[in-house]
Amino acid sequence: MAEKTLQPKLRFPGFEGEWEEKKLGEVSDILSGKRIPKGMTFSSQKTNRRYITVSDMGDLYVNPANLQYIDENVEKQIYKYKVLENDLIISVAGTIGKINIIDKLVSGENLTENCNRLTNFRDIHYKYLYYTMIGDTFQSIVNSTKTVGTQPKLALTRIRDFTAFFPSFQEQQKIASFLTTVDKRITLLTQKKEKLEQYKKGVMQKIFNREIRFKDENGNDFPEWEKVLFGDLTVKFSNKNKKLVNAPVYSVTNSNGFILQSDQFSHQVAGNDLTGYKIVKRGDFAYNPARINVGSIAYFRDEIGIISSLYVCFRTND
Repeated sequence: MAEKTLQPKLRFPGFEGEWEEKKLGEVSDILSGKRIPKGMTFSSQKTNRRYITVSDMGDLYVNPANLQYIDENVEKQIYKYKVLENDLIISVAGTIGKINIIDKLVSGENLTENCNRLTNFRDIHYKYLYYTMIGDTFQSIVNSTKTVGTQPKLALTRIRDFTAFFPSFQEQQKIASFLTTVDKRITLLTQKKEKLEQYKKGVMQKIFNREIRFKDENGNDFPEWEKVLFGDLTVKFSNKNKKLVNAPVYSVTNSNGFILQSDQFSHQVAGNDLTGYKIVKRGDFAYNPARINVGSIAYFRDEIGIISSLYVCFRTND
């Protein structure tokens, strides 16, 4: 049997050698935060000393605008719990397993008990370690090793014992730089998408308020709009699944319209008896009358599906 080697299948050119498997406790110091006594915090500035909680953590960095202040006498007692630039922090209670990088905007601030800190890295690039810890392997271990109690919490020893693979420091830098570039690209595309959505929303409002009018192919105005009842344009229906058609089960969501029930829930919600469910076909609409105030209405684009009898179904007439 060939000896197993610790080398990745995909690699940047110019790098050789095996990766090393190490525990996080070997490559960094992992320290807990400190509980702030009640009555020793302020929402408005009374001192120059602030503290970081789980709720202050963002997607990548801590949001300094949200930080609250602590009494300076308390700060003197917890000075050793300060975070430094390029440290990593991980939430261990509440939203467990969230990772943030400490930047210069919050460097020197204090860390509370529900966050742990990774610092003093030994031949480890902080961003490479960040990408390792937000990966599926680490996050699955986080989810499977939560201690059970009144408030689930990720034990410090679990983090220290987690093993990961580490190439040379130079290769770590290359990997971290590449992934950072991808993240920046994603951020720019996300911002562009948000601006386009805002533009679309504004144009739609003007169209349906008739502030913007299109012309036909000859450059002439279309006829004036008519005000009609919704019921004059649609037909309500209820096609029950009495013959048990072989079709996927769907749900109606607020933000994504029709989605497979298996994609919305971790288990199958529909029972074995689907005869009471409704059949929907391409071009049909459905909504949940109990949740219409939050927009749970959808347009069906697939060939055929079945949905709960709780939904109201309709289609447009000729």
